[in-house]
This record gives sequence, structure tokens and C-alpha cells, in this order.
Amino acid sequence: FTDSQSGLEVDFCIDNRLGLRNTQLLSAYCRYDDRLPRLCRLVKDWAKANGLVGTADGYLNSYAYVLMVVFYLQCCTPPVLPNLQILAGAMYPWLVTTMRWDKEETWDTKFFNDVETLERSLNTESIGQLLIGFFYFYGAFDWARDAVAVNGNAMGRTKYDCEPNISEDQWYIQDPFDTSHNLASQTSLTARSTLKRAFNEAGAVLSSTQTWRKVCEWKQPNGYFLRCRVPVQISPEHLMDLFSNFAPFAMHFPRTQPHLLETSGEKPEPQVFVEFSSPAQRRAAMTLNETPVDDDSRVSMLDCTEGACQEALKAWNYEKFEVVDGEAYKKLRKQQRQEEEQRKKEQRRQALAAKAKQEYEQQWGKPLQPLQHQQWGLQQQQQQQQQHHQ
Repeated sequence: FTDSQSGLEVDFCIDNRLGLRNTQLLSAYCRYDDRLPRLCRLVKDWAKANGLVGTADGYLNSYAYVLMVVFYLQCCTPPVLPNLQILAGAMYPWLVTTMRWDKEETWDTKFFNDVETLERSLNTESIGQLLIGFFYFYGAFDWARDAVAVNGNAMGRTKYDCEPNISEDQWYIQDPFDTSHNLASQTSLTARSTLKRAFNEAGAVLSSTQTWRKVCEWKQPNGYFLRCRVPVQISPEHLMDLFSNFAPFAMHFPRTQPHLLETSGEKPEPQVFVEFSSPAQRRAAMTLNETPVDDDSRVSMLDCTEGACQEALKAWNYEKFEVVDGEAYKKLRKQQRQEEEQRKKEQRRQALAAKAKQEYEQQWGKPLQPLQHQQWGLQQQQQQQQQHHQ
């Protein structure tokens, strides 16, 4: 979430002992060879600069990229990194128990931690050479068959040995300890295609030009986006009211559900995209995450890229709304609400008058004249008010 006072983005992680062991494992690999953290930073910078990170957009998260770097360095000839979990061998198990969907699971998280006693790698390649190799390695990786598994589970085995029910086009990146967790399970078909092309392009550019800037040059985005999950009963006006303090912004609101998801029989909630002109605006708007918009509904928000928005616009029927001046919009909405209230009052008055006319004519058997109609209606209204007070 984003702190409303400081604007800082905050992640809470409580009692995640498995995550702690993952961090300790990566720390041991970094202690063994300092080329690992340097290469990880470069790969993550590349992914971020090219909009290739984020599970909300169908890409990989930063942790998955780190595991890919570790696995690649284990597969180099000669290897840059040993496999610390295999080296643990017959060591006493280090068991960690977790709860998932009310089910208790226990994982052996042992690994060889005394890396200072190991012989150094015979691989003397530079960071630049390893970086080029990383891109070519994954550009040519057989994702339809093989798995990325730093724990050694992929040695001589296919991804189907790790997860029998996985589809051919789905990538598989196994967590080092929680072997049921595939970190690539949320990648989309579009993202996977984009990543394979990006790996090969980055390798080719670095090989020919030796210029990092050309593959990692930060590109000014056309906008800064939030993806909002909202209940179906929420209207565009609800959301424009919610974001009115953060204008100017544009909102892409779905008018139909995704065609492909409809055919699958699923009924997904609409995904709304809100576009801001600056990252500061988006961070400020994120303070509204999980804000109630009516008695039963909340809006869930996630950062996303322009590419994710464009992909959704191609698949769904969207309508675009824009708010340029927040204060002017608030005044307009106030006026609209007042006019709506007046309209409802007039409808109630007309309904009451029609009911009074009908009751008079039923009681007296003759038409009610206009003046009598008005007086009778007032009498009926006064009687109802007295009964209500009593």
C-alpha cells in the first residue's frame, strides 16, 4: 500500500519464515561470488526500463528474475555458482512449516551456508560477457520443455516432471523450497512472447554495440496507470468522484466483459484503468486502495504499465472518461446531484398528486378540479406527515 502521509510504498511481510530462508539462500550465493548481485541489478534495471516486470501485467516479478540469474550462472561452463542445496547433501533437515488455504505444509530449507570454505569458480567471464550470455540463454531456452529450478530439481528432468499438469506454453520457474510454487504461473501469452523477443534483442544489441544504454534506456511513458478491480455495480461516476482530487486523469471503463473469458464460462469483475500524467499523481491515488465506494464495495488497485492497458483495450469494449479540472468536476457533480434530487422530489410530488386525485374520484365519484386537486393533495400530504410523526 502507499502511505498517505509520506507517499512511500510499503510492503508488510509478517511471519514469512519461508521467505526469510529464501533471502538467506540468495545471500549465501551473493557471498560466494559478487558477480551475482551485480548481474541481478543489471537484469532488474533492464526489465524495469522496458516495462517487463510485474505479475499484475502478466510478467515476472523481481524475485523470479533473480532466480533466473542464479539458474543461468549454475548452467554456465564452467559454472559461476555451485548448487548450495545439492551441496547440503545429508545435512540435518531445516524444516519450515507454512499455512496455505488452511492447509499445513512443511518444507526442507537446508542449504550449504559456509560458502567461504568452497573453492572459487573457475569461470572468469566479465559481467558484460555474463550479461550477454544471460539474454542469449533465455532467448534460446526451451520453455515448452524445460524448467528453471535453482534447487537442482530440473537436472535431467523436464518441467512436466516438476508439475505434470502444466501446459506446453506455460513457463515454469520453481521456488527453491516451496516446490509447488511456480513463479511464472501468472505470465500471460502476450508477456511471454514479448519477453522471448526482448531477450534475443538485448543479446544482439549488446553483442554488436557493447552499449548498455541502448538496451536499458529509460523511455518516458505516455502515462502512469492503475488497474482497478471494481464490483460490477460500480458506475464510472462512482470512480470519477473517488479520483477527483487527483485530476487531471483519464479513465478507461469496460462496457463488456472480455470475449475470451465469456466463452470460458467465467464471470470476471471489470478491470478499470486509470491514467495519470505523473508517477507522483499515481502514488497519491494509490492511498485510496481498498477504499469503500458504497456500503458493500471496495476498489482494489495495482500499478500497471501502458502495455497492459493497451492489451485490455484491444480485447474489451471500453469507454474513455476524462477529468481535466478536479474542482470544476466537483462543482459539476454537485450541480448534477442537486438537479437529480429536485427531479426525484418532483416525481414524488407528481406521484402523490396522482394518488390523491385517484382517491378523491373514488371517494366522491366525480372528477377533481385543478384547485381542488391541489388542496386535496396538500391535505393528504399533511395527514401522511402527521401519521409519520406519530
